[in-house]
Order: sequence, then structure tokens, then C-alpha cells
Amino acid sequence: MKKHFDLKPILMAAAVLAGACTGNESRTVNLENSLNSEPDTIGLESITEKIETVELQCDSLYDIRIFADYDGRLYGTTSDNRLVIFSQDGTLLHAYNRTGRGPGEYVWPDFNYDPFNHEIIVYDSQNKIIRYDADGKFKDEIRNDVTSRLGSIMPIDTDTYVSTVMSFVQRDSSLQYLDRNINVTGNALPIFNQAQLSSEGLILMEPTYLYNSVPLYQPYAEDTYYSWNGTSWQPYLRVDCGKYQMPAELAIAVGKESEKAKYIFINRDYIAGNYYLVSYARYEDLNLHYDVYEMTGGRRLMHNTQTEDEIMAGSDEGFIFRHEGETYRIMPQYVKDNVLYWSRFSEDGGTTLFKLTLKK
Repeated sequence: MKKHFDLKPILMAAAVLAGACTGNESRTVNLENSLNSEPDTIGLESITEKIETVELQCDSLYDIRIFADYDGRLYGTTSDNRLVIFSQDGTLLHAYNRTGRGPGEYVWPDFNYDPFNHEIIVYDSQNKIIRYDADGKFKDEIRNDVTSRLGSIMPIDTDTYVSTVMSFVQRDSSLQYLDRNINVTGNALPIFNQAQLSSEGLILMEPTYLYNSVPLYQPYAEDTYYSWNGTSWQPYLRVDCGKYQMPAELAIAVGKESEKAKYIFINRDYIAGNYYLVSYARYEDLNLHYDVYEMTGGRRLMHNTQTEDEIMAGSDEGFIFRHEGETYRIMPQYVKDNVLYWSRFSEDGGTTLFKLTLKK
């Protein structure tokens, strides 16, 4: 399995949890007390109700990662960006190689699924939006002034997308609403903190998320996820790092790693059912920590740790997970409500998909 030590660049800033937060959040987790705690060996199996494995049956397709599970089909991509569609039992239904610059082709793709229109959406970064039907057949593509500056795009109903804006960190950083033709119809949340008003000039690429079937957005240098309730954005989850919270103005600064060293840096995080899963580190030592919290009440359930030396020596990165006598380290590749999806790649080129249904 390919191994890497991946601390997200500061440019992919939506995962950096820093800055002030206002509002009456009903869900809060606190990472401050975890950072210096003794690690435990509790694994994801402790919060898992059901474990399913599916052998993805295909030849010459490697590193298959699932990005959607809808209408009895598994949608995924390979290491060379082929689009693949499987039945629930792992039978390959369709496989497409669409890398290129022609109609329906992409260079730097981000795959998503639109359950409202039963379409596969591909954002070819800084270029165009491509749409395929549920079988992966090319429908149409759009390239305009808007598609050249999107951070990400997500459907929120049959006729509307929400997207973030790739721009310099300035007053126009915001969410925007788009129609089916990718025309801007409105915007929201223009300013949250001083980092968004900075003149540092960093290019910002904020993603949107779909967790618990709810569109979520986390503004740059914020500590709060906001959810779309159909009419407005409301606080959903606050992640409090206490004294290790990076100030918003420092989060966007370049060349100040020594000042950032004492603060927590979020590597990856996920929301699944009532659980918040987070991987984080500090520049100071670059050890990776993997925690799981109950969002209601904020109780910590797991605290796994890996040292930089362990990772550099070839250890897989991720949360501890035990199954049928084996111990794995896993990072979810897709989350749908309270189900985590993770693909394990064997030396003979096969792919086993694990589906972990978490307890409610």
C-alpha cells in the first residue's frame, strides 16, 4: 500500500481550525486535553456495529477509492483517474478512461455525485464542470468565468449548487449559489474573521462537505462547521483547541513556521453519525494523533498516536482498526452518514472495500 506523511498545505485551509467563533453551537469537541494524553489502543471496531467487505472484481484497475454509494451502485476512481462503477457485490459495471482535454475529458478532476439529478459531477479544477449520467455516460460540460475560480461545488437541490470561491484572501471570499448552467445567483457568509481580510495574498481553496446527508462548510481559519438547513447556514460543530488554537491572522502567514509550531494543525477530519474523527499534529514534533469524539456531549472515545519515525519507517497512517485477527491503520476515503468506506489494496493488485457502519 502506498504510504505518505501528509500534512495538508496551508493553502488547503478549510481543514485548519483556528480563529474565533460566535453562535450557540449544540456540538463542541475539545482537542486541547488530548494532545499530551497517553495514547490508547482502542480501535474503530469499538464504535462499529457492522463490518462488511466487498471484493471489487476487476482486472488492471488499481487503487480504487469509492467517492459515492447511491441507488445500489458504488462509484469510484482509480490511481490514474479512471471512473469506475460497481454493483454492491463488487461486480464491475462500467470503467472509463477520460483523461485529456477534449469534451467530457479532465486533467485535474474532483469527483462528486448529485443524488437530486442522478448525475456524476466532475470539477476539472480551474477549468470546467463535466456531467455524466448515473451510468457514467457523458451528458454535457460547462466552462465559463465562474468555473475558472471555483474552490469546490456541491448540489443542494435539483436546480442549485453551492460552491466556494478560489480567490486571494480578501473581502470577496464567500460561498456562492449557482444554477444548473453554473451562473451565480447569490452568495453568503462573506466574512468571518480577520484572516479573510488579510492582504497576505494567499490563494484560498476551501472545500464543501456532505456529512450526515447535510451540506457543510468551514470558512478559512474558523473553528466551526456550518450546515445548510435549506434556507440558511447555521453552526453545526465547533472544534475547540484551547491554548493550542492557532490565531486566524497567523494561519495565513507565510514563513512563520516557528511561531506556528506550538499550535494544533488539523490534517484530516470527518463527521459520521454522532462521531467526529480527526487526525492532527503540531509543527513542533509532527507526531500524528487520531481521536474520535461523540459530538453530543463531546466525550473522547479514542486517542491513537503515531510518531514521525514510525510513519517514515513505513507504517500505514490512520486510526487503529481490528478485524478478523488483523490490525490495520486506516483513513476513511468516503463517508456516508454513519458509514465509513476504506479500500485496502493487495500486492496482487486486488482491492477489498471495507464498509464500517458505526453505532448510533
